[in-house]
Amino acid sequence: MHRKKLNRLKDDKILEHWARHSKTQLEKEYSEEEESDEEVFLRAELLVKEPSQEQTEKAICNLKINKAPREDNITAELIKNTSQE
Repeated sequence: MHRKKLNRLKDDKILEHWARHSKTQLEKEYSEEEESDEEVFLRAELLVKEPSQEQTEKAICNLKINKAPREDNITAELIKNTSQE
């Protein structure tokens, strides 16, 4: 009986240790993600230029019709027909 109690105490200590370790790792990953996302966003914002009117028109002309829309449900036909007006 005494041995079972000792084993249970050991198991509890192991669980506590891993719970603390997991929590620490999750907090560390979360804080690293916040920093790295912000850095990438700031750098990307400085490097990417707005497309010109000509580039936009060329991209619209090159859209393939009769293709399934993406998750926004906007078809190439809709974009092409709207841009001609």
